[in-house]
Amino acid sequence: MDRTSIKDQIKALRSLKQFDEYNDLFFDSEGLNWLDEVFEQYYPKKWPPPYLYPALDGAVSVEWDQFKIGEVSLTILLQKHIAIINYWFKFSDNDTSEILDLNNHFHWEYLIQLLTGLFDDL
Repeated sequence: MDRTSIKDQIKALRSLKQFDEYNDLFFDSEGLNWLDEVFEQYYPKKWPPPYLYPALDGAVSVEWDQFKIGEVSLTILLQKHIAIINYWFKFSDNDTSEILDLNNHFHWEYLIQLLTGLFDDL
């Protein structure tokens, strides 16, 4: 998948109708609008965009692939405005999962701080 802007990826998610041959996609239009707004507000413009993928039950999976020292992914539940963040760092070899309230400015600051450490290693 080519690296495209977050806005363009959200636009592509809007056009999807089926997750797979067994599951229809039901992306909440208001949820996608909200997702576009919060990424526009909080995600640093200088950083490369993550990849956004459809997930079951109308969630959006957010992944970054360019980190050398670890991995971070989010599963964003559009209707609840929360994200389940999963991260792993090579030096600790621990998988960690947390829930972030993406309507909370301080949770975005926490996420950006976590990602900053990874982007600084590029």
